[in-house]
Amino acid sequence: MQIKPSNPHNTLQTRPTHHQAHSHLLQQTPPKPTPSSKSPPPLCKTGHLADAVAVLDSIAQTGSKLPAATYMNLLQSCIDSNSIHLGRKLHRVIHTVDDVTPFVETKLVSMYAKCGFLEDARKVFDEMRERNLYTWSAMTGACLRERRWGEVVEIFALMVRDGVLPDWFLFPKVLQACGNCGDFAAARMVHSMVVRSGLIDNLRNGDNVEARKLIDEMIRHGIEPGLVTWNILISSCNKSGQCDVAMELMKKMESCGIIPDVYTWTAMISGFAQNNRTNQALDLWKKMVLSGVQPNGITIASATSACTSLKSLTKGLEVYAFAVKIGLTDDVLVGNSLIDMFSKCGDLEAAEQVFNVMSEKDVYTWNSMIGGYCQARYCGKAYELFMKMQESDVRPNAITYNVMITGYIQNGDADQAVDLFQMMERDGKVKRNTASWNSLIAGYAQLGEINESLRIFRKMQAFGVSPNAVTLLSILPACASLVAVKKVKEIHGSVFRRNLESELPVANSLIDTYAKSGDLEYSRTIFDRMASKDIITWNSAISGYVLHGYPDVALDLFDRMKQLGLKPNRGTFAAVLYAYSLAKMVNKGIEALSSISEEYQIIPGPEHYSAIVDLYGRSGRLQEAMEFIEDMPIEPDSCVWAALLTACRNHGNLSLAIHTGERLIDLEPGNVLIQQFVLQAYALSGKPDDTSKLRRLGKENATIKRSLGQCWMLVNNTVHTFISGDRSKLCSKYVKSWLQDIAEKANGPDFHCGLAVEEEEEGISMVHCEKLALAFALIGSQSVPKSEYPFPDTMVCTEESADAHSLDGSENYEYEAKCGEQFSSTETEIVFGVADKPYESPKRTVLCDMY
Repeated sequence: MQIKPSNPHNTLQTRPTHHQAHSHLLQQTPPKPTPSSKSPPPLCKTGHLADAVAVLDSIAQTGSKLPAATYMNLLQSCIDSNSIHLGRKLHRVIHTVDDVTPFVETKLVSMYAKCGFLEDARKVFDEMRERNLYTWSAMTGACLRERRWGEVVEIFALMVRDGVLPDWFLFPKVLQACGNCGDFAAARMVHSMVVRSGLIDNLRNGDNVEARKLIDEMIRHGIEPGLVTWNILISSCNKSGQCDVAMELMKKMESCGIIPDVYTWTAMISGFAQNNRTNQALDLWKKMVLSGVQPNGITIASATSACTSLKSLTKGLEVYAFAVKIGLTDDVLVGNSLIDMFSKCGDLEAAEQVFNVMSEKDVYTWNSMIGGYCQARYCGKAYELFMKMQESDVRPNAITYNVMITGYIQNGDADQAVDLFQMMERDGKVKRNTASWNSLIAGYAQLGEINESLRIFRKMQAFGVSPNAVTLLSILPACASLVAVKKVKEIHGSVFRRNLESELPVANSLIDTYAKSGDLEYSRTIFDRMASKDIITWNSAISGYVLHGYPDVALDLFDRMKQLGLKPNRGTFAAVLYAYSLAKMVNKGIEALSSISEEYQIIPGPEHYSAIVDLYGRSGRLQEAMEFIEDMPIEPDSCVWAALLTACRNHGNLSLAIHTGERLIDLEPGNVLIQQFVLQAYALSGKPDDTSKLRRLGKENATIKRSLGQCWMLVNNTVHTFISGDRSKLCSKYVKSWLQDIAEKANGPDFHCGLAVEEEEEGISMVHCEKLALAFALIGSQSVPKSEYPFPDTMVCTEESADAHSLDGSENYEYEAKCGEQFSSTETEIVFGVADKPYESPKRTVLCDMY
């Protein structure tokens, strides 16, 4: 901002500034004018101002000094009586004042200004050797009253150059001047100072008093806030997350007769979109269009971003049509947002069209299109575009490589992802960043390669790259799936060293991971010492207690959460309903289901309905469970039927078990385990015809990949994966005899459980995965720590569990199931299934409870 003093009397640039003096003076307050002399003040009070000033002449002739407070009282009397003539006389005898402070000179400036002689006020102002905040405020106010907007901006610039920071009262005056003289560069500078000075800190903390106070103070002083002032305040509120305050200011702005312009609407739309209030953002977009205000590129980009968040292609096409209509599709910012929107909404053809018509492309344009291909699993096309990008004027950056790495590894091509990762280091043109490492860590975790994920995590730190919150949120769930407390503690050490425990998502993940890894006590310790908790924090703690079979504690936490004013969400109620199921509190569970929609306006989902079926089932009320399923407002999914199948198994209801199994086969015709169970159920019920039909169905689905159970075990800091029937881990000739010996012990009467799925001609080639894991851990070892136990992707079958108990009589299995996280050390649900990734709950069919 280039500002030249317009007043020829300005001598500020020819003399040094006095920052220390100003700093000292800013701590002072002006003296209160009190009549301390013996003659002038009484004369002033009795209305004889002229006589009082005349007395000063005689005082000056005798060489006596006048107190500063008395002199300031006389100046105030001149202001009150609008007597510029007597004011000038006072100015001539200022040498009689015993201490001419900046406050005295400031009063002189005010006298000239308020009497209508601004030039004289400016002359006194310019000749002052020291100025404090009051001086600058007086001169600024004087220029504002005369509507000399440019001079206000000039004085503000000199003020800042002189090292004096405006206060909350002066900022709006300067903003008004910027708006009225059209100096938008100065307005931006003022806005920047407002932010840096902490003026809107209260807004960030949720206190909207300061914004209102700012506006109200301006109006009270007769200052009409201009459009620029309103826009800056509205923008500040939106950027600090106070969208409701911004909306209130916009309404007040309109009530003052100021019509919102494109910058106002853009600030509102972008603010609501960035604060995840996307539907309201699009409502504002519609209102703007209806008001006749034409959007700019930022407005279009903000509205498009809202459509992307909602995954609403229909609304996105409406914004796109408007962009085409006003000719903004060639704008880089608009084009990038449209490519991103079309890609994430699944319309790659439209994204390609926008990409191709853009005459100017930046790195974000290329990255958005490459990311769209990767997200759609078209890694070949993504690579072709990646090679074209290198031939263009735009060079790939770290984000380009990271997008490609993520795309390949999510598509299962880890080798190509690693090649790209190494290419970054080999070429040296693009430096790997934390996100590059995160892409590999998260990718391997998703592929089930936990060892590799942990190896890269350690290598990342060895290379001096510090993990961030995203790194930890990628690696922790993998450790939870392994029930590997040692690994969790290792990663927790990284969290602690980098002071990341204070970040809410990381703390939430630690609570969840410790609980799923078996250390419920430390999970609760982290929960209790958290200063700030959100709904995810409470959900993680509640789910942990449900997982470990403590429904009373879970429900107590739920009550505490509501007392604190937190609103439960879908996840909360899923855990709470399972807590009622564990506690066999049927009526309470039904009441909770009703409150989901009636009190909290949440539409219940399959997870809630399956919990209610489980609730009925645990209490033996199978007929009510079946009636509940028939009356469900949505089509029951496999989890709902699986919950009923578990109840049928527990209570020996063979006919209903067959009916439920048939429903499951309809939903999952390729599920071999369900077919096996139903076949045995048919045999028990004496239905050979149905058995033959089911066997034909199995042959028809023979081409479908069989679901093989998997199991993971942590031994000597290494994760081992076992697959049913896999003989690669059978490293001892004694394994077969060991397994047979354990099986004989397990076949005793104490472990008998009806309606169990038997292993199909097991033999050594079809040994279940958990038996393989137990054999691998125990053969050749004198003892195995109880903390090292296998974690299967499926719940163990009856025989496997019996085998495990025959070893030491203990219960070391704490598992998680997608269809019902309600397992404890004293009650384990038997389920079968397969997980594509070990850290995710697999699709499972619940068959029976054990013990």
